[in-house]
Amino acid sequence: MDQGFFKRESAVVTDGIAPGLQDAVTTTWSDLQQAKKDFSTNPVGATAKFLENHWQDAAVGAAITLANPRGLANVALVAYATRGLWGSTASAMYQASDSNADMTKVTGDLRQTISHEGTAFLSSMPLAMAGGMAGKGAANAIFGKNMGALDLITGKVSGAEVKANLWNIADTLKPPKLKLLVTDIDGTMGPFSDYFAPAVRENVAKISAEQRIPELEIYQKIGGVMDKYRSHDYPWSLEQSGLPEKFKMSPEQFTKEVVEPFWKVMDERRGELLKPYDGVPETLDKLRANGVRIMARSDAPYFIGLARLHTMDLARRMDEFYALETPAPNPKSFSDPKLMEHGAQRVADFMNADKPFEQTKVLSKADEKPHLGNLKERMDELNVRPSQTAMFGDSRIKDGGLAEAAGIKFFYAKFGAHPPAEYQNIFAKLSSGRDAGPSTSLPDTMAAPKKVYPPIYRTAASYSEVLDLLNPKRDWSAIRSGVADNALVAPSFKPLAAYSLPVEKSDDR
Repeated sequence: MDQGFFKRESAVVTDGIAPGLQDAVTTTWSDLQQAKKDFSTNPVGATAKFLENHWQDAAVGAAITLANPRGLANVALVAYATRGLWGSTASAMYQASDSNADMTKVTGDLRQTISHEGTAFLSSMPLAMAGGMAGKGAANAIFGKNMGALDLITGKVSGAEVKANLWNIADTLKPPKLKLLVTDIDGTMGPFSDYFAPAVRENVAKISAEQRIPELEIYQKIGGVMDKYRSHDYPWSLEQSGLPEKFKMSPEQFTKEVVEPFWKVMDERRGELLKPYDGVPETLDKLRANGVRIMARSDAPYFIGLARLHTMDLARRMDEFYALETPAPNPKSFSDPKLMEHGAQRVADFMNADKPFEQTKVLSKADEKPHLGNLKERMDELNVRPSQTAMFGDSRIKDGGLAEAAGIKFFYAKFGAHPPAEYQNIFAKLSSGRDAGPSTSLPDTMAAPKKVYPPIYRTAASYSEVLDLLNPKRDWSAIRSGVADNALVAPSFKPLAAYSLPVEKSDDR
């Protein structure tokens, strides 16, 4: 191949492309200087003119990133967008391959084309990139981080996810009224410890005096069983404690002299001392009068949770109630199977109480909070969104964990989370028998949840604070956070493809 061919091709680059790019930069710089003068003398008019000439760049830039903010599709789009430059260059190089070509004309035409394309590209840059950032921000909010409309079409993002994202945007801008309150019972609506601790103290003192053994030993033996089954109301706490064998009593004698008096005192003190916290009944009544559904969710055994609701006159104020099962223990954990009878009858008697709820269910032990149990299903069935739902509870780990898992607001009932010191001392004595209880057949999910503290929507001084959600106010910090998470995206050069898409442009830059 003759040396003239390479010389002609080289001339295309040195005399056509390079000067063309230089002309584009020079022209753009001149345009910027003129724009600076225009903005200083007539900012409104200059801005309007600039937007009039380049709004298409912003629109197409936004469309590009809204459709697909990443991936090979954008590479192809950029290649398509710059087709004028590549096409002109290829044409010039083809013409230059002819030894009879007029190189002055070939390079001159190419220089003019490159100058025009480059100037258009540079002038489109500000609004194309701004539109691209806006489009990507919208895509993040609607389809998910770094997702776009093409991801919806290809199935990477579901329609349900898009719907949820859109609702989140709407609910952040205009918070909806509360529709569903999920509430704990013990330590939240009433002070469980106010009756349980005095009753246990009274019972232990009586047993200790009658049987002449130290109180701490009784606390530990009973508490060991309660801890193993994760319930202070476990109906076989005495029978599985080893006390029947220690007292050398028959099943009938132990039941009559120890078990029956123990639970009799417990039930009497519940009736005498368990009262709802101030404002709880009135708050529930007002919520229901405003169309809010009340769902009680307790980790207590269902039978005793039901009894506590009736004791506090709150059962009739609940629309739904869910608490945990009380599975019959392994008969081998008793020295005599007859020791099972009183506990089984106690559960059956309590379960026969009135259940004035529209819906109720005994949940499995595996559903202990912070596990969701049936909460998500009920929210779907009731057609309530997480933003329309709140959880009120005294356990940051269990109630707060449930709220976090469901994506709902968590009201921390700190007023019920810390019983008086003397009651805490009684619970401490019970828990000191942690390793004294029997082996159980409980599932692994009964292991105590890890101490991870989910976010708190509000630390409540009273139960009535949930009424604020009847007329919620905008959370400007949440709005700012949402903008920061979704809209503040890094500038991208991909939207610059807008400059040569088939959109009518003005020659007046």
